[in-house]
Amino acid sequence: MPYATSLKIGLCLLFLAKVTIACVFGPIYYPDSGGYTFFADRILQDSTWLTQHGAAVDYNLVFRTAGYPLVIAATKLLFGASWAYAVLIVQALGSCLAFIPLVRILEATVTRRWIIWTAIVCYGFSGSTLFDSAILTDSLNASIFVAVISGVLGTGLGLWRLSPLILAGMGLLWGYGLWMRDAGLYLAVIPLGILWASQRRQGRSRMAIAQAGLCFFIAMLLMAGTYMGWNHYRTGHM
Repeated sequence: MPYATSLKIGLCLLFLAKVTIACVFGPIYYPDSGGYTFFADRILQDSTWLTQHGAAVDYNLVFRTAGYPLVIAATKLLFGASWAYAVLIVQALGSCLAFIPLVRILEATVTRRWIIWTAIVCYGFSGSTLFDSAILTDSLNASIFVAVISGVLGTGLGLWRLSPLILAGMGLLWGYGLWMRDAGLYLAVIPLGILWASQRRQGRSRMAIAQAGLCFFIAMLLMAGTYMGWNHYRTGHM
């Protein structure tokens, strides 16, 4: 079944709806939001946040991981006082882009078009709308999860092939998710398990399956190891 133009339009409308909601109601701040913005301000202040260690460590920069503050810092640098709205747009865009491979999967496996449209509406205007409007890690972290899981599911259905470079890119993306929420390290068993099942379904050899898994795992481990090494340098603990 060809990828329908109407579904592309639907995803564009979903993005515009999310951006409109963000602009009308503005960003939502939670108690945790202040920790992320504080970290972002320290990133922009100078480079000492990278080199602090021992007694000089500011533990406000240890109990919050740096992935989301880096996003906030980039938007503050580029958009100044409007940074929060820029973050919401980035989060809305991430949600919609992550949903594209899942829509492709639905289109290939579901015969009734209304089911796909229902999925788009439910995905777009359920909890994701709240997360997309919040200064929290939930939106971007969920987008990474959806994109990676959909990517490995699609290859199992024969919709696309994942080259070693793409698998490594997916591992790096998942690894950046670890820089926002370290629980992703344990959840990595999900994409790796689906990838193994997908490769088996396609009749790949054990060596090919191992190579595919290693491309993802090593890239993810590189990201995780970098952050754990930095933590060990700062605090003596990983």
